[in-house]
Amino acid sequence: MTLPVFAKKVKKLASLQILNLKLLLNGRGFSKFKKNYKLKGEIGQGGFGIVYSAIRVSDEMPVAVKFIERRHVREWGKLNDERVPMEICMLARCSKIQGVIKLLDWYSMPEGFLIVMERPSPCIDLFDFIRRQNLLTEDVSNIFLSF
Repeated sequence: MTLPVFAKKVKKLASLQILNLKLLLNGRGFSKFKKNYKLKGEIGQGGFGIVYSAIRVSDEMPVAVKFIERRHVREWGKLNDERVPMEICMLARCSKIQGVIKLLDWYSMPEGFLIVMERPSPCIDLFDFIRRQNLLTEDVSNIFLSF
């Protein structure tokens, strides 16, 4: 392959990557999200997503925003005749159950989903709580088992 042909292929690939980045940053779902919420910082991450702290613009309510990549979604369901990750379906179905974090909103983008949930204060990830305690008493363990 000659250098000019190789250069054209690299330029085309770079242009495609820039287009994908623009879609990521300005996708229809993300632009709607940006109008309603202001991201503050990362709370944590796991194998299937990253959770951010954010503020709802309309009333300055603190929220948690989870981003999950479309390629990481293993189970799908239907919500209002739309195909969405099962996590969104289950949060919507459990919204009236006391003690379950409430789904406030969700946004679909080409690369994934933003799940907006309530963020009680104070709060801590269960894994982090257990790790900080080193050892859970039987009484504390029973509290978790009662859910």
